[in-house]
Amino acid sequence: MSQENSVEPTNDSNSNINPINNYTDLINLLKIEQKRLNKKSIKSYWLRYVFRRIPLFFCTGFLFFAACLAMAMIKDIGLNSVNLFLNDLIPFDTGYRNYIFGGSLLLLVVRGFIPWGAEFAKTTWHKAITNALLFTLLAAVLLIVISSKFPLVFGLAVFSVVTLLSILIDRTLGFTRRNERYQLFEGRAESLQVLFVSRNALNIPFAESHLLELAKFWEELRLSKHNDTVSDSHYLLALVEQLKGASK
Repeated sequence: MSQENSVEPTNDSNSNINPINNYTDLINLLKIEQKRLNKKSIKSYWLRYVFRRIPLFFCTGFLFFAACLAMAMIKDIGLNSVNLFLNDLIPFDTGYRNYIFGGSLLLLVVRGFIPWGAEFAKTTWHKAITNALLFTLLAAVLLIVISSKFPLVFGLAVFSVVTLLSILIDRTLGFTRRNERYQLFEGRAESLQVLFVSRNALNIPFAESHLLELAKFWEELRLSKHNDTVSDSHYLLALVEQLKGASK
């Protein structure tokens, strides 16, 4: 058998990979990467915004009920007086409070699935709509709490859990960190484009070192994602260990 026939067929898995031979190919590739990161940044921005605003809104309710708890601990006031005071805060018939709560929560969830364009995703109107829905949700929860039989204990439980849980979810799932990573590397991709355009204008010869800069950019992007995932996992495991130690 001849040597030509003994050579096995080559794998054509790399046939769809276009080589980078000049500055134009390199800059175009960075433009594509920048657009991809920009889309991911826009998609992740809403979750970041919501989970950073929930503690701000619901912490006010928690502080209010904490102040009421402090008043209840005064001998001359007592728990029953504070509960009656909270029940008397209802300004109108709250028969529709459950519908207000369900409607605002539904609109907030639906808002998360609406694919707003890049022109609207980070505008004042976008933030105003989200803040209005969060405020309506907060008001509905407050009405539900003060209408209950034991509003003080119920209010402390609800507002503390929602505040701490939103912070924990953002910390463990990394909504804020993910969005910041996309914005950071989107900016770096733009900076590299400026760098390579300038080199091309200065007639600096295209070299392998330029490809290594691109490879380093992608490697750092992958490592950043990996390190964030590992950090989130370690944080959750450490939290579980602390809870186990506290329960012993």
